[in-house]
Parts: sequence; C-alpha cells; structure tokens
Amino acid sequence: MLIAGVLCLVVAALLSASALVTLRTRDRSAQDLRWQARRSLVPTQLAAAAMLAAGALLALIAGGHALPLVLVAAAGAVGTVAVGAWQAGRHAVEQADAAPACSAIAGPRGATPLAEPGDCAGSCGSCTLSSN
Repeated sequence: MLIAGVLCLVVAALLSASALVTLRTRDRSAQDLRWQARRSLVPTQLAAAAMLAAGALLALIAGGHALPLVLVAAAGAVGTVAVGAWQAGRHAVEQADAAPACSAIAGPRGATPLAEPGDCAGSCGSCTLSSN
C-alpha cells in the first residue's frame, strides 16, 4: 500500500501543478478555444488531485484495509477528469460553431468575397472594415 499511496500523491501533485501552470499562463487570447478548454479543466484537475490525495492518505495511514477506498478515490479522480474534459470539449465545439466565419462574408451575388479567410485576423469586424 506504500507504493499505491506514493503513486497517488505523485499523480495528485502532477495534476495540481498542471492546473496551476494553466492558471498562470495569461498571455493567451480569450478567443483561443483551446486555451479556454484547458482553463475550464482547472477545477476538475484540482478536484481529482484532492481525491487522489485523500486516497493516498488512506493508503499510507490505514494500510491494506483501505484498498477499496483507494480504488474508489482513483476511479473517482479518473472519472472527474474524463467528464470535465468531455464538457470542456463540448463547450469549445459549441462556441466554435456559434462564432461567425469570416469566409462566409461575401459581396453581391457572383462577386468575390470581401476578404480572404486568411485576412480576417480572427474577427469578422476586421474583414468588413478593411474592405471598405
């Protein structure tokens, strides 16, 4: 049980460190959907780290009698991160679908588009303003 306890503590420390690194990186744009998805995973990572730390303490203190509880803590941590990642991905896809695409902006029928997709700089306002 000593190995299981130490392993749970190491994984909890890695999850906490990953969450803290994500929180500290603020140089990303708020429009970057990948960064928003990573940022929304922080609470689930911290919850999983707390579950693993609790399982590790049980393993180190109670020994072999705590094996079922350690397994429940590990399964709960894995499930928490999996569901959090699924929800963050689903939210990112919904936001990407809701964002208007610059390449959809076109002039009159049969005319060329107002701007090329690469010229948009991520904002449809810049597409329409740069072509006027």
